[in-house]
This record gives sequence, structure tokens and C-alpha cells, in this order.
Amino acid sequence: MLSCRHQPITQSPSYKNHLASIEDEQVSEVAHLLRTTCGYFEKLKDGNPPRLGGWQVLCWQPRWYHAEKDAFCFQPISTTEKPTGKAERIPYLEIEEIEIRDSPSAPSAAEAVMHLSDGQAYAFKMSNWAEASNLVANLQKLCALAHGY
Repeated sequence: MLSCRHQPITQSPSYKNHLASIEDEQVSEVAHLLRTTCGYFEKLKDGNPPRLGGWQVLCWQPRWYHAEKDAFCFQPISTTEKPTGKAERIPYLEIEEIEIRDSPSAPSAAEAVMHLSDGQAYAFKMSNWAEASNLVANLQKLCALAHGY
């Protein structure tokens, strides 16, 4: 009996394969951003600061932060600097703007201020300008990816 074999189908470069490679690159970029967006900062306590005469007393609280696929998270830390308690999540789609400014309380420190779509704002203080700019750059990229830019 005679058996006929068809020629094997070879992969040819196509539009679909090109998109798959772009998606793979984007997935690896997101994985890199998620790995590198973590660390410690101090968060400005929410609410009205207490007054001491003509002065306002600002309270900075140490926090551990990390990035997830859909949100920026931070949570309290213990005295041994381990994350404890429930993480507060800020979805990337709610973040409108992130800015860096010099910290008035410490000359070498920098603050990242995050403005949300509901009018809320968060202030985070990092020990130096490089840490703050790295965090802001990573969050801006993650926000852009979440918005589909």
C-alpha cells in the first residue's frame, strides 16, 4: 500500500507572530516592573494633622510598598520591618498624576505625591531623590499599560 505524506507546514513570519512577540516583550516588561517596584517609604498620615499652637504636626508612618498587576499596594510594617496587616490598594486606573518634590523636612529626601481621580492625594517620602524618581517612573509605566497607552 502506498502512503502519501503531506509536506509539513512551516512557520512563516506573519502579523500574528509579530504581535505575539510584542506581547511577550510587554509581559516581560511588566514582570520586571512588578519585581523592581517594591521597598520602604514613609506615608503621610491621613486626616487633619494636630495643631500645636501655630504649628501643624505632621506624622509620617513607615510602610512597605509593592506593585501588583492591577494596583499599587502599601501596608504597615512591624518593628522588625516585616509587612503586617492588610495592604491598601490603589488601582492604576484611578491614578491621574504622580509628581516628585523636594521634602521640606529633610534636605536629602524626596516626596512622591499621587493624585487620584476622586480628588484624594497620597504623599510618600523616600530617603533620596533616586528612589523617588525610580518609583514614580515605574508607576507611570504601569499606569500607562493599565490605560492601554
